[in-house]
Amino acid sequence: MGQAALVILLSNSIEHLVLIEANPAALAIAAENLIRNQLSARANFVWAFASNVLSEHVTLWTVGIGSAGSKYQAHAKTATRKKSSVDVVSVTLDHLCDIYDVVPDLVKVDVEGAEYDVLRGSMSLASRARTRFLVEMHSNSQMSMTENAANVLGWCADVGFQAWYLKEHCLLKSTQLIQDRGRCHLLLQPTGWEFPEWLMAIHQSDDLAKLV
Repeated sequence: MGQAALVILLSNSIEHLVLIEANPAALAIAAENLIRNQLSARANFVWAFASNVLSEHVTLWTVGIGSAGSKYQAHAKTATRKKSSVDVVSVTLDHLCDIYDVVPDLVKVDVEGAEYDVLRGSMSLASRARTRFLVEMHSNSQMSMTENAANVLGWCADVGFQAWYLKEHCLLKSTQLIQDRGRCHLLLQPTGWEFPEWLMAIHQSDDLAKLV
C-alpha cells in the first residue's frame, strides 16, 4: 500500500521519490494512496522488476497485491500453489538514476530474496559514495541467508561499502551473525561513514507511532 512512501513524503525535506514495484496492482494502490493524500507531486511510479539486467522478462510469483511476491517460487508458496504469477520487465537502479537524473540519498530494497541482483544493478550509483541502502534480507529453500549475505558482503567490498546489522547496531564483518535468520535488515553505506547515531535508539519491533 506504499506505507513507507507515504511516511517518507510527509517530510518536506524530501525532493523526489521513485517507487519501483513489480506487482502492478500493488503499485496502483500505492500511487492512489499518495494521490489521495496530495503527496504524488514529488513521486514517480515505475512498474518493473528491479534487478541487475535491463529489459529482461521476469516471472513474479504473487497473489493479488500480496506483499511476499518473489521471483523465487520457494519464497512465494501460496502463489506457487495457486500457479499465480505475472510477467514483468526488469530495470536497473543505475538506468533509473540516469532517466530521472537523480542520485538518491537512500534506496530501500525489499525484493523477497533478489537483494543481490538489485545491488548489482546499482554499481554506478554506489560508486558515487553518496547513497545509503536499507536492505531487507531474505532466505528460502533455494538460497540460504549465508549465501545471500556472502553475496551482499562481496558487493560491499567491490564498491567500497560496509554493511551494518540493524538489529544489533553493529558492523557486519561475516555471515555468521545472521546465518540463522530467515529475514533481517542491513544498512549499507560507504566505508568511513559512521553509523547514524539516531538509529541507536530504534530497536527491532519498535512501534513506529512511539518513535514519531
